Amino acid sequence: MYETRWPRPGPALLAVGTVFGLIVGGILGISFPASSSDQPEATTTLTAPQTTAPVPANFYTVVLASPSSIQDARARAAQLQSQGVAARVLARTEYPSLNTPYAVCAGTYPSYDRAKRAADELKATHPGLSAYPKLVRRAA
Repeated sequence: MYETRWPRPGPALLAVGTVFGLIVGGILGISFPASSSDQPEATTTLTAPQTTAPVPANFYTVVLASPSSIQDARARAAQLQSQGVAARVLARTEYPSLNTPYAVCAGTYPSYDRAKRAADELKATHPGLSAYPKLVRRAA
């Protein structure tokens, strides 16, 4: 039979390859961080593209949906964005005043009245959309 000095590929080679891949992936992940984060950018208007703006510690927003998973929240936000709504996802871990784990919201407003007007405008332009104003407080 033909014999070689090199061992046959098997579980040991798979383990070595996996460790090597994790090391290289970790180095690349540190060298080239992702360009987006889990926290969506803040928006100040309802139908404009998302822009970066400082988000105050307490603000009113318009809640559009309250999904229970981050995947559902991101999918709903993407769907609303495709319809021209500047939606973003807020998490209860960062905003404990939310009553659900995640909320799909639009806009930041200094008062309840302005958020209410924005919610009414959204309902008028997007029939069937559930929209209501809510005071949101960032975790201390």
